[in-house]
Amino acid sequence: MDTRSIKKLFQECWAVSDNQETFANALAERGYYLANGRRGFVAIDWRGEILPVSRYVDVRQKELRAKLGDPNQLPTVENVSKNLANKFTDQLNTYADQLVAEHQKSADNLKLKKEALITEHRAQRKELEKSQHERRRIENKKRLARLPAGLKAMWFRVTGKYKKIKTQNELEAKQCDHRDRHEIDALNQKQLEQSQRLHSEVKHLRHHHVTEMHRLNREISAYILMSDQPAPKTIDEILKPTQRKQHHRRPSRSVKNKVM
Repeated sequence: MDTRSIKKLFQECWAVSDNQETFANALAERGYYLANGRRGFVAIDWRGEILPVSRYVDVRQKELRAKLGDPNQLPTVENVSKNLANKFTDQLNTYADQLVAEHQKSADNLKLKKEALITEHRAQRKELEKSQHERRRIENKKRLARLPAGLKAMWFRVTGKYKKIKTQNELEAKQCDHRDRHEIDALNQKQLEQSQRLHSEVKHLRHHHVTEMHRLNREISAYILMSDQPAPKTIDEILKPTQRKQHHRRPSRSVKNKVM
């Protein structure tokens, strides 16, 4: 589970509660159960993970006690964990494990995709660097070949041709540098867009998983709350109040007259 989403959930429960009971009920509806830990208030989820309330609500222990009272009034971590374990069926465990496994499979696929993309990007940058280096070597050699040597070079300097050739070479070198920089920027932009698309996939998967886990927590919480209700023993306990009222209602006057 994403820590930020859990913190948000705990803080929502804290905001709508005003004492220990309402806070515990708000957490339980979302699949977390308040307990007394070694250092005070903790919450336990259906997987048995222990979460310190002060850290996830982001308040000090003094403020917790002011609102929730004495943590010793709550059952211990061991008792809550044992109670949760007793309520879980094999089918429920299988369903939860399947959901986690599906997410893990999707996450592993995206991880492999990310690693492949990183390898591809490195190879592309290395190939571009290699091709640019070879092209610069050839272009530099061509420009140097324009400059004469020996007596011819002296004559070119006297006539001003040497300066013109040197100026032309410098201009071409700047243009080649600009071209190479543009190719690098274009490759970086292309790779950035590919990375952003992959990041969007990861973000979407994370959001989907968080949503599914919150839904699973609520379903498990509802199941546990239902299992806490005692089984009905009589027909009166099964009938709804309106049905019991109709069941015991006296027959109307018209019905009595018809019977008589």
